[in-house]
Amino acid sequence: MHVLLLTNPQAGLAGSACPAERFLPVMAAWGWQVVTRPTSSGPRLTAMAYQAAQDGFEAVIAAGGDGTLHHIANGLAGTRTALGILPCGTANDLARTLGIPLDPDAALLALRDAQRHTIDLGSLNGHYFLNVAALGVSAEASTMITPAQKRRLGQGAYYWNAIKRLFRQQRLRIRLITPQATERLDVYQISVANGRLFGGGWRISAEAAVDDRLLDVVAVEPTGPLALVCRMLRQRGGMAERLGSRAYRLPSCRIEVDGPVLVNVDGETFTLLPPLEFQVVPDALSVLLPSKKPAPEAGAG
Repeated sequence: MHVLLLTNPQAGLAGSACPAERFLPVMAAWGWQVVTRPTSSGPRLTAMAYQAAQDGFEAVIAAGGDGTLHHIANGLAGTRTALGILPCGTANDLARTLGIPLDPDAALLALRDAQRHTIDLGSLNGHYFLNVAALGVSAEASTMITPAQKRRLGQGAYYWNAIKRLFRQQRLRIRLITPQATERLDVYQISVANGRLFGGGWRISAEAAVDDRLLDVVAVEPTGPLALVCRMLRQRGGMAERLGSRAYRLPSCRIEVDGPVLVNVDGETFTLLPPLEFQVVPDALSVLLPSKKPAPEAGAG
């Protein structure tokens, strides 16, 4: 197999980096032709993945987290080149969703006999995403996470900062336009999900899937912060069932806000100008999945 191995030296926790040297001897023993490139630049990841597809590589194997996969998927979308995943990030939500082993070495061994499948992508103003795009609490909380918190708490850093942010969060006034109606909402958060998990294992809803040709939209309307924290700590149900006052399953929607807004997309944070146009893009990305893969993780929420 002719593959490009892209490694992100900045992905994951301290001491858990995934250098190319960790994987190359195994792939060489399989007789694979491997070209490797290290970079932590999102635009370069996208450009290198796109060029690999143009050059006829069979797969781009990504050693990194959800942010790394996000950028690579934007280069591979709509091409015949498949994405292989070696989970080396903090959250690894796409790997959890797809049932890929979370140990990078086990994930590598699973790639040898992997099968090609197609999954949907979400689109936000023409830019693809794999898991979830969120406005409000989680977007604001993501800017509060420090490298020290990631090292000490891992995915718990997401929960800790989300809870802290709840006690200071201003209501976000939005207009949600769906194929059925237009609604004016005051929300703590609104999430638009293509995939199943976000934030290190938080499940968006009981029905969400990465290949169902639908987006799951969950709005969390204001209530007391303490009540929200208690609901977050419940053991059953996803975000839609535990926190969502409104939940929708639909192929597209539009969110309008007054002025620029912070949006967390697959763990990457962007400031975007409205309107925000969302749609699902069916069968947009080829991925390599273990031929005998474990069941997808149910998620923490």
